[in-house]
Amino acid sequence: MTEKEVLEDMEKELLVDRYGLDYEGVFDFEGLLKRIDDWCRDNDFHLEILSRKDKVTSEGRKISIGYNIYRKWKKMYFTVIGFDLSIEDMKDIEVEVDGRMRNLNKGKVDAIFHSFLMTSIKARWETKGYLYFLRGIVDKFIYKVDKPAYRGIVVEDTYNLINEVKGSLNIYAHIGGGKPPTGRLKGGWV
Repeated sequence: MTEKEVLEDMEKELLVDRYGLDYEGVFDFEGLLKRIDDWCRDNDFHLEILSRKDKVTSEGRKISIGYNIYRKWKKMYFTVIGFDLSIEDMKDIEVEVDGRMRNLNKGKVDAIFHSFLMTSIKARWETKGYLYFLRGIVDKFIYKVDKPAYRGIVVEDTYNLINEVKGSLNIYAHIGGGKPPTGRLKGGWV
């Protein structure tokens, strides 16, 4: 059984739902993708690109990339972050940065983040009927098996990634009169 199949059979608890990051202006597209890849490698996350669509229109390129990144940080606990990176009207431009001409990109960037705490505790408890009943009693009256600290780890990982993407876009915000990237909830709760 592969790690992906194991993740599909686990319980998911949604912790960050549809956090959006918006930016319009000059940025380095390849640098942004490299920064995401480096962040995953530095923080022991496995990066998986679920989809990538690239379309050329009269206004510029439209690029949509779906990411799924995850890491196992305890025997039965996983952080799973899914996010979609969409770029509209992207054009290649040449800009002077620190006295040197650089090839950069200009367009609208939109990223939407979701994160989950995935566990396999139920699978251990639900193997037999009496264990399932016992878990219900333990959860309700004695002690909830999953601890809130684990949720905090997932939320912290997610916001670290959001800040990494935001920081990468913020580097170029001053070029061409762009505004810093803004984050907002697009629905749900954090």
